[in-house]
Parts: sequence; C-alpha cells; structure tokens
Amino acid sequence: SSAMRAAPSPSKSSTATRAPSAASRFAVAAPSPLAARATATVRVEAPQTVAVALYDAVGRRVAVLFEGPVAAGAPRAVGLEARGLADGVYVLVVTGETGRASRLVTVAR
Repeated sequence: SSAMRAAPSPSKSSTATRAPSAASRFAVAAPSPLAARATATVRVEAPQTVAVALYDAVGRRVAVLFEGPVAAGAPRAVGLEARGLADGVYVLVVTGETGRASRLVTVAR
C-alpha cells in the first residue's frame, strides 16, 4: 500500500501520517482490521532511531513493538501480534528524532 502524507485523523486508506517538515517525513502502514498477526511497515526520510508502540483507546501503552535505527527510505517491517489484545481500536505510534506518525488499527476476531 502507498503512504499518504499529513492525515492525523482516521482514514479508510491503509496509512495515516503526520509530516513535521519536508526533510523528516514519516510513513506507517498497517493492516486493519487485524485478526491474528500482521506486519506494519515504517519509513523515514532521514536516518534515525525510532520507537514503534501500540496504545489502547484510553491512551495506555500496551506494547512496544520496535526500538532502534531505521535507514532513510528503507522500509522497516515491524510485527503486530493480536494475541493478548482485546477486540477494539488501537493506535500504532511511530516516534523518531524528527517526527511522529500514527495509524489506527482495529483488532477484531
């Protein structure tokens, strides 16, 4: 799926991102709804360390999925596991040195 720029609100497309500047755009793509396990893809335009976390509907962090370096322009696959999560809406958040991106993910079995 392709990355869409500057969409902080929920979207029916497969991605939602926030771009703080042209030099530090983020993109995150994840399947939704999620029934078991899937892979999210993170891209950054500048090399940097990022953290990928999953938050529940009330803002509690329920999982840290990845912390580490991501190369510029190279997709970084991050595993998403629904096991142990209640059905509902979650927010996948990517935070890096130059910005932040988020994507709504629905868990439904």
